[in-house]
Amino acid sequence: MKAITKLLRNNETAESIVGGTLHAPSALRSTFEKVTIDKAVVVCLGCGPVGLCAILTAKVLGAVDDRLEEARKMGAPPLNLGTDDIPGTIKSATNGRGADAVVESVGNKSAMRLAFDLVRPCGVLSSIGFHQGELPFTAFEAHSKNLDINMGRAAVRPVFGEAVKVFAENQDKFADFITHRMPLADAALAYEILRNIKLGRSF
Repeated sequence: MKAITKLLRNNETAESIVGGTLHAPSALRSTFEKVTIDKAVVVCLGCGPVGLCAILTAKVLGAVDDRLEEARKMGAPPLNLGTDDIPGTIKSATNGRGADAVVESVGNKSAMRLAFDLVRPCGVLSSIGFHQGELPFTAFEAHSKNLDINMGRAAVRPVFGEAVKVFAENQDKFADFITHRMPLADAALAYEILRNIKLGRSF
């Protein structure tokens, strides 16, 4: 099995953060096997590193306050959870149907519930956020909506080459993607900064 992928020489950005995009092609591949991409309304909840990579992989809608400008750079019309009527906007854009697919990359219950509420009946919900505990919807709700739900870690080897290609073709969009570079000795401080979403994206 081929386990080595050639990267561009001197491509420090891709070498540093290509792992962050592995989840996006994995989630979107299963999503777009079931919806027609050029006709689909796709919502991306979460504009952190993985969410931005999902936006780069497909033109989507997103919503996280201090990363909206990053979403715009990726080509996605962003929505602000605190100020925009997201359910109303999605319903308006789909004639009341709901999103064909929702990619949830936040990893908390409220985001997962919003994803569930936004996706249309018989739609696709792909969750790549890291969840713990019970899901915020019941098996009966999911069954009644007849959803296709995908969850789990990225299938690294099958999508690694695809991820490298995405970064190679869009390096300009990631020029300032890594916001902090810190020595290993400051790892505790780095995690503290990451907990304050207003500051960090990638380290």
